[in-house]
Amino acid sequence: MDPRRADLIAALGETTGKPAFQQVLQWIKNSSEGREVLLECPRVVSAQVSHAWDLPESTFGSAYAQFMASRNFSPDDRLAVRFMDTDELAYVTTCAREVHDFWQVLYLAFLQT
Repeated sequence: MDPRRADLIAALGETTGKPAFQQVLQWIKNSSEGREVLLECPRVVSAQVSHAWDLPESTFGSAYAQFMASRNFSPDDRLAVRFMDTDELAYVTTCAREVHDFWQVLYLAFLQT
């Protein structure tokens, strides 16, 4: 009911999306690249993406930085996953949240074409 309540949106996604996250986890485990990702557990956090501000204006990274700034978002502000049974499921859920803003940037770019 209130899109400003990120905590409730996150809880809804976790509690209703668990079967989808389980399927994604299985897909990840079925590939060598996916298993490597599960070992390394890369994240979209400020320490990893802060260089986006320094990228040329016509790049995805720059568009991402501008999108985040225009909404006063930080990749570090996301809530921790609370309702998943395993660390692997929590990681997949976390990744889905982290790349959500990437999809928003791509969608906005698509609308501009």
